[in-house]
Amino acid sequence: MCEECGIKFIGPSPESISLMGNKSVAKETMKAAGVPVVPGSDGAVKSLDEGFRIAKK
Repeated sequence: MCEECGIKFIGPSPESISLMGNKSVAKETMKAAGVPVVPGSDGAVKSLDEGFRIAKK
């Protein structure tokens, strides 16, 4: 909204905010940038059974 109105926003770009708004996308973005991340699933967990298997690991 700020960008559309010509207001200078001091903070992350709209693209960065969008990337960080989705946890699985954010994690992949951080991994690609070489930032250490908490272990867990590779992407979104699709079922309860998959979640239990990942949690046991």
